[in-house]
Amino acid sequence: MNIEIISGPPASGKTTRLHQFEKWYRAAGQEVLYINSDFTLAGIRRRLILAGLQGYAAVMLDDCSKEKLQKLLRAQKEIEERMDCDLTLYVVEAA
Repeated sequence: MNIEIISGPPASGKTTRLHQFEKWYRAAGQEVLYINSDFTLAGIRRRLILAGLQGYAAVMLDDCSKEKLQKLLRAQKEIEERMDCDLTLYVVEAA
């Protein structure tokens, strides 16, 4: 699983960039899952694993806190072990 972090100051176009990636994948005929950072870390992990198992090409996570992002990075290996795919996770880090 590749993790791409989009960061920057408030109103700098981070979410717009995320939507551009989403449109690019969809235009290429690939499945994309868009999830909100309101989910708990466990909920995000479950959705990532399911997305990988279901063949999604990318997962978009918007407005993720620095704390949750750090926990997600620490859990990356565990998540990868539970899914067998080449998924890219795009994370917009909350400003």
